[in-house]
Amino acid sequence: MSAKKRSVRFIHADAYETIHLADFIYQLMRCSIALDFDGREAKPGSNGLRDHGTKFRITPTMICRLFPNKEPL
Repeated sequence: MSAKKRSVRFIHADAYETIHLADFIYQLMRCSIALDFDGREAKPGSNGLRDHGTKFRITPTMICRLFPNKEPL
């Protein structure tokens, strides 16, 4: 079965630059930012974990609080 080609059209996009670290730490302490640690076994039955990516999740409304510079594209 062949995969359908899909396209995504963005009507609005913003560019953020220069994160404000103090605000990031503050929001992290307030639990406004979720930390996803995706650790799995390297191989089934092994004793070691392998990091499959550590990510931060934040709502679009909260991300504005971390970046003082925002520019619409």
